[in-house]
Amino acid sequence: MQRPDIHAPTGDRAGPAGQVGPAAGPVQSQPDAGRLVEHIVLAVREADDARIRLLLEQLVPLADPHILLLLRSRLCGDTSDQ
Repeated sequence: MQRPDIHAPTGDRAGPAGQVGPAAGPVQSQPDAGRLVEHIVLAVREADDARIRLLLEQLVPLADPHILLLLRSRLCGDTSDQ
């Protein structure tokens, strides 16, 4: 009896709700993450909770230590990382 393959094919990434493959969407680059950080900062300054939540959900798959530190510094008002 052959066991079914339970792993995603190589090269695919998980998307929203565990989607894998093309439906998960394109992999975004570091500049895209930087733009998201700037949009999050603007949304925070405008106190737009719904937009903050949406943008943070988009940032999750891109978040690495550098991006998280950038977000922190931008939210604290440090503009030296631009």
